[in-house]
Amino acid sequence: MHYAYGDESIDEKFVSYGVIAIDFDKINIAENIIIDAKTSLGAPAESRLHCRELFAGDARRKTSFSHLTTDDVFGMYEGIFRKLSSIGCRNISAVAKTSEFPKILPGGKMETVNDGIERPDVYTKSVNVTGKQIAVYCAWASMIPLSKNPGFSQVTFIPDIDNSSIEWFHGKTEQTNPLNNFYIENSTTKQPEKLNTLVIKDNKPPLLELADCIAYTSRRVMNNSMIGIGKKFMALYNAISPEEVLSGIGQDGRVRFKFE
Repeated sequence: MHYAYGDESIDEKFVSYGVIAIDFDKINIAENIIIDAKTSLGAPAESRLHCRELFAGDARRKTSFSHLTTDDVFGMYEGIFRKLSSIGCRNISAVAKTSEFPKILPGGKMETVNDGIERPDVYTKSVNVTGKQIAVYCAWASMIPLSKNPGFSQVTFIPDIDNSSIEWFHGKTEQTNPLNNFYIENSTTKQPEKLNTLVIKDNKPPLLELADCIAYTSRRVMNNSMIGIGKKFMALYNAISPEEVLSGIGQDGRVRFKFE
């Protein structure tokens, strides 16, 4: 069984979703790697890693990592990811360019699986598109590699909780809710496979902190800046070495994913 931890990162131009997946039997080893990295730098084991704080000097000074330089932060993350790679952690990055999405996704008649059961037609509402909606699509996109290997039956997805209210096709909902409704077609079965999602409200797993870093770093390198700190983010991205998935709108107007 594999556990996959996911988190998003959003700005005006790009949306990204990062996932780190690991065999269940190695979770304790991975968490100890993260804790050791924190304590070796003089921070408490229970301190949290959050890129928006650690890569901003003013915000970092209010955390347990106030004594670190920006280069120290890059070095810490690179060291963690190299060690996690050595125990078989798998990193996935799904990204989208916000300008490629329309301002409104139209509603319409829902397609259903033809299982021989007569059902009334169901119609969805139009949705005003923001970064939060795109993040849901990126989250789904990040699951595609895992649907192929090891397959959804062997995956438990743990997204970072986001209680933000967003417009969805059946009305307003918390952003985390659509993440619990991802299906993918499987040529070997009649019914699509459903992703098993586990929502953890308290005592968030440390591996979510690394999913945050994958998402944040992926979004930063999408800006293609190779000046100054941009080079350092590219070096960190190379250390993460994620499988890459693109999310966008196809010629038919539907959300499409591209995974190579």
